[in-house]
Amino acid sequence: MQFELKECIVLERLNRFVAKVIVDNEETLVHIRNTGRLPELLLKGAKGLLEKKEGGKYNWHLKAVNKNGHWVYIDSLLAPKLFLDFIKKENLFDIKSLKLEPRYGAHHKFDILINNEIVIETKSVNLVKDQIAMFPDAPSERGTKHIELLKNIHITKEYKPMVVFVVQRPDAKAFKPNEDTDINFSQALKQAKEMGLDILCFGCYTSDKEIFIKGQIPKVF
Repeated sequence: MQFELKECIVLERLNRFVAKVIVDNEETLVHIRNTGRLPELLLKGAKGLLEKKEGGKYNWHLKAVNKNGHWVYIDSLLAPKLFLDFIKKENLFDIKSLKLEPRYGAHHKFDILINNEIVIETKSVNLVKDQIAMFPDAPSERGTKHIELLKNIHITKEYKPMVVFVVQRPDAKAFKPNEDTDINFSQALKQAKEMGLDILCFGCYTSDKEIFIKGQIPKVF
């Protein structure tokens, strides 16, 4: 995926959805599409990349932040789009029908439904420590609920469930759940793996203009 992005300097994160940056030598507020904590990324003085935003209160989205010379794309809405681009490019599924954000029950929805058979939940991963990607970077009741629902679907065989972790940075060699941050999510994911639920993890190539999935990285849990 390619973008027209403008470089900025991060000053501070004001709340879950807003950061203060310097762009074109002026301070401005920008929108963040990521509710994770991102403590090691949104540091004062960090380089960032902005995407022009149409409508709303702010003129820009904070799309990526530079960490140790690598561009880390923090937009959590990218994960399903990146995975869709990848499976189409690699012809991973014989796609006859495709539904985005399919509803499940009265109150839930997932990211992708393929051929009315394969239901997929994607997760955007931004945290890497010692070349190990980890999710989540903040407690995620919603994430745990998704895993529990997919476990139930696996048992009932209503669909073939799949969890896909997209590491939106290039410096991860493997993936594991972040037990120190969210033990409930980590235990649910480990149980899903033991049950035989498909769990895929992917690393990305990134630059100041584009991001795409390179290929799978191993799970270490």
